Amino acid sequence: MKKFFPYKWALFIFVLATVLRILFLDYLPQRVDGDSSRFGLDGLKAWSEHWPFLGTGWYGHTNALMYVIGFFTKSFENELFGLRLFSALGGVLGVVATYFLSKKMFGERVALWSSLFLAICPFHIVLSRIGTEVVWMSFFAPISLFLILKTSWKHDLLAGVLIGVSQYLYPGARILPIMSCIFLGVLWLYKKKTLVETAKTGLIITAGLFLVYFPMARYFYFHQNEYFARIDMVGIVQSGWLENEMRNKSFLQVIIPKIIDNLKVFCLPVKTGAQFWFFRTPYLDALPAVFFIIGLSVSFIFIRKNFGFLFLVLFFLITVLFAGVLTVDSPTPSRYMIVFPVIAIFVGLGLEKTANILNGKRTAFLLFLLLVTSFVSYWKHEKVDTWRYDKNTQTATFTGRYLSKIKADYRVYFLSETSMYYDASPTLRFLTKRNGVNIFGSIEKEKGKINFKENYVFLILPSRVNELSLLKKINPGGFEKIIYNPRREILAYLFSNINLY
Repeated sequence: MKKFFPYKWALFIFVLATVLRILFLDYLPQRVDGDSSRFGLDGLKAWSEHWPFLGTGWYGHTNALMYVIGFFTKSFENELFGLRLFSALGGVLGVVATYFLSKKMFGERVALWSSLFLAICPFHIVLSRIGTEVVWMSFFAPISLFLILKTSWKHDLLAGVLIGVSQYLYPGARILPIMSCIFLGVLWLYKKKTLVETAKTGLIITAGLFLVYFPMARYFYFHQNEYFARIDMVGIVQSGWLENEMRNKSFLQVIIPKIIDNLKVFCLPVKTGAQFWFFRTPYLDALPAVFFIIGLSVSFIFIRKNFGFLFLVLFFLITVLFAGVLTVDSPTPSRYMIVFPVIAIFVGLGLEKTANILNGKRTAFLLFLLLVTSFVSYWKHEKVDTWRYDKNTQTATFTGRYLSKIKADYRVYFLSETSMYYDASPTLRFLTKRNGVNIFGSIEKEKGKINFKENYVFLILPSRVNELSLLKKINPGGFEKIIYNPRREILAYLFSNINLY
């Protein structure tokens, strides 16, 4: 066992995490997410239109975030690669930060198990490659707590700075100052810090936070509606969700099933919640789920022996409360990314307890089984699960990818529906790098919008395929192309006066 955990394995895990998050990044995932496309478009706009740095956009995201994403996006000829590289780097750093935090709390063996699991965890890989900001919370949460454990004022100041930076990137990062206070309280409770040291550390962290975040905090002071915009949308009370649900049910009838679903989603399937980005429940595969339960149980049993056990349990429960129970459409994958380093440490604790019982060869087999099942699970997610949901994004993805390869200049006419039209699809606009013309009515009624003398491509949804025959009559020599998803389901038809092949 001792030979199994030299420092070279830490380097191996780092390389593995990097490869799994950057290899074929522009191709996998095949689906190009609508939210990430919107980030890419707004990021480019922020630079070209010189948006004010202190401001917010859709869903309360800061303009600072858009500038960062825009920098990555515009720095590469393949804009999709640049967009996704932003999240991939966050995912890699999340694995590294989890290693350092778990090593500081429980030693190198648990750290290697924890970081290895996170490196190969399908949930973390998917959100690392998607091109959004949420995976960066798996870096900011563990690294700030690790720095606080270093017991140096410089590390405390840096922890505060990083917590401040996180506030610009993701609205859900507002939980980090709360968790830092709880962390300090736990350290004082276990006599790791005196009351004076705890207060001093808290003040230094606060100074570091406001050193970075003061300009944005000052902006929010004068624009409080923007600060609470996200909460107003996703809070069960603020959005009116709880009031609506309690019309025919008591408070307990509403809230207890919500608590159960948000707790069990890591290990068992649930029917509620939003299904996007990560398209299945549970979030953990069967084998890691077993180790998670073992690690969680160990933490409860020995909660008085190590401050880390209590803090992990508190972080887990508080995150489930704020990110799950108190929000609408929960459980939602993105909101739980901030707790996944803690989940990884629970898994690491479970793996270490199991490895102590097994001999070397059995432990090696356990490692092999964990690697194989994780890779198979990721393959299943990308090749099977993904294509069961959200046909609109699938249509935009495969049509947009195909149209982006056409070198000629052309105009897109979209025979659309009220639930799917060009302007409502960031993915189409991001991939094709052009605007389109929506044709809601019949072609005959909306001929005034169409210029048949220029190069054109008609994008036709299956529900309007009967109008394809009219286009063929107008241009008998036109080119036709059917767009499929990987399940060979028809997503759209293309018709053009330029060669589509």
